[in-house]
Amino acid sequence: MRQLFVSRDSVVNHILRESFNPFIELFRTSLNATRYTAFGLLICLVTAAIHRSSFTSALNHLQNHAVSINGIEIKKKIELPPLYKLSEYMKKISITDAIEAINQALKQQVMLAVSYGWTEHFNILIADAHEIPAWNRVHTELIVPIYSAKKANSKGFRYFTSVVGDGKWWLTTTFHIDGPVGSPYDIDEAHVANDSFKRAHVLGFKIRYGVFDSRFFTVDTVEQLTYNNYPFLMIASKNNRVKNAVLSGHRSLCCHYEPMVVPMEIGSGRNKVTYNLLIAPRPKEKRIVSPKNRPDDILSNYVTLATNMDAFGGCSVMEKVITMGKTGVRAAVKRWVMEKAELDYRRRANIEVGYKMQEQVRARTNTRNNALRVLLFGMMAVLYNLHVLLKMYNELGVIKRARVAYLQVSDLRIWRFKMLIEKWLLVSYAVLLLEGSGEWVRMHKYLRTRLKVVLVL
Repeated sequence: MRQLFVSRDSVVNHILRESFNPFIELFRTSLNATRYTAFGLLICLVTAAIHRSSFTSALNHLQNHAVSINGIEIKKKIELPPLYKLSEYMKKISITDAIEAINQALKQQVMLAVSYGWTEHFNILIADAHEIPAWNRVHTELIVPIYSAKKANSKGFRYFTSVVGDGKWWLTTTFHIDGPVGSPYDIDEAHVANDSFKRAHVLGFKIRYGVFDSRFFTVDTVEQLTYNNYPFLMIASKNNRVKNAVLSGHRSLCCHYEPMVVPMEIGSGRNKVTYNLLIAPRPKEKRIVSPKNRPDDILSNYVTLATNMDAFGGCSVMEKVITMGKTGVRAAVKRWVMEKAELDYRRRANIEVGYKMQEQVRARTNTRNNALRVLLFGMMAVLYNLHVLLKMYNELGVIKRARVAYLQVSDLRIWRFKMLIEKWLLVSYAVLLLEGSGEWVRMHKYLRTRLKVVLVL
């Protein structure tokens, strides 16, 4: 039985249902919980994310609420199981089941956007990892080393996501949690990149190219994407081969900064894979000017990109090195290199913006229950998608009864979005508390406009 969500807008109800029902089904199947307990667990998760608080604080916050329906003279206080009982419930959920529920919710959200015609021009894929520092050392099943340059600690949690979009709108399609080396949840970048393309194709997207950062520049990733003919564009780490190619090309140009293309290999022995190395000079205002002109200075003035695409719209390796030439095919190839560096790769910043938005709905927790932690991380991605879907509905609209309907909310900034989500969930829970509520809402349309939530002080 699918949970009934109640708001004044049927499209919003549909969006809420597709976003949250996989979690309710998870609780009902894994915990054998009633629909009241399952929905209560969902509200606790979402409330913790919205208020950026702990699961315990969310439970205390909800227990101070009451729900009322004007016009039927019913006032019911929210009744949730005690914290120890909820903790026992969450221990029965496995990490694998939690990841499946998150990916199912993301899939349903994207399919909903497809059904409304909002994703017609979605053809770009971006994958990346988000790292969250941690200080606990007691339970380390999911704690991994993280990049500590901009973090408060060198250990923490990491999850991978991929987004598909058109340059303006981006929706998350996949979620993977990472674990330490040797654990059942240890995942490599090659699997993330390959799975991201597969899921995008299953959803019906024709991906023009995928964008990745230097983390994905490995032999396995390049080999698998090339073997499956998935077009990719990623930062090439400046190893010895790449450095020699950059310096030799720079010298062949009489130390002038110009774009270049070099067929390059990664790996050794039988594991060698060939790709196109795109070498693009940085803008003049960003170059390091040194009178000594040392090799490190020259290398820092170039951006190196790896791709399996060619300048003619296909996926193949260029036959020869292209450094010199300002007319004809060589000039066209050089323009293509700059387009990839200055336009296409810069789209990767969109997933970083998405992570920044997800941080606005990240719950705080020191729990040792890794399934609960994974659910809270996944809820960040689901709420981000939900925010994007409501913004798309607000701007693009949905065709209803031969007219285009829009979301009747003028301001969808993140603080208002969180307030609306909390209100809609509490109202839906109020209806659930009433026996036969589904039939009541269908029979009495005035309930949709007269339901409200009040705070008991």
